[in-house]
Amino acid sequence: MRGLKQLASRSTTAMDNTTIVCWNVRGLTVAEALKDRHWVRTISGGVTAPAAAEYLQVWHAIEDIVLTDAPDRLVWRWESDGSFSVRSAYQALHLGSHPIPGCVRIWEVWAPLKVKLFLWLAVRRRQWTADRRRKHGLDAHDTCFLCDQEPETIDHIIVECSFARQLWFEAATALGATLTEQPAGAIVDWWQTWRALWPASFARGADSMFALIAWEIWKERNARCFRGAATQIPAIKATIKLQAELWVQAGAKHLGCLIQRVIG
Repeated sequence: MRGLKQLASRSTTAMDNTTIVCWNVRGLTVAEALKDRHWVRTISGGVTAPAAAEYLQVWHAIEDIVLTDAPDRLVWRWESDGSFSVRSAYQALHLGSHPIPGCVRIWEVWAPLKVKLFLWLAVRRRQWTADRRRKHGLDAHDTCFLCDQEPETIDHIIVECSFARQLWFEAATALGATLTEQPAGAIVDWWQTWRALWPASFARGADSMFALIAWEIWKERNARCFRGAATQIPAIKATIKLQAELWVQAGAKHLGCLIQRVIG
């Protein structure tokens, strides 16, 4: 019936040397068109190959349709009971999309929006680090601004740089955890390792702390890149502590529980 309605709302033409096939069913209801296949008799003009294909498509689409006297109702195909729901609409919106590991956690973590956007770009490797600039044919300072030793990538800056590793190690120690391995790999992988340092009940607080530390590392990289200003790790740790307290005051209660675990 959907195919019939589509044809009823327009005239379909298939140019061959002259004209044309028209389905002219204006003024005809769906019920009238379906009865005894009356819609077939409305076809006029020469039947070209594309028109014949459309004809067969409509024929097969409506051949089993039987109209009744029951009132029409809207059926939402994405739910088994045919009823609309926001949940199914959201899922339908993302059909065919490719989920990015870690992105769901990014939007669930308590952190300012600018920090979430930074993490989202970082996880997708869309920050304009040296490797990406080279990939796009742009000039770049190839070595990391923090350690000045290794090629700069976003995973290196946040996880594998010696500067970042020391900061992660000291932050974990201050929060009562012990790192048994060097931070390594992609940001998402290190994030999973980081949150596993504490019991599951503190995982959401660990997520907020991860976001804060990663953000401060990125800010330090940018300060050295754009302003030539370098801050040492003790000062960055003090900044992280201050920012963590501000985040807790702003509503990061799980982060507060993680910090309180160390204090109390």
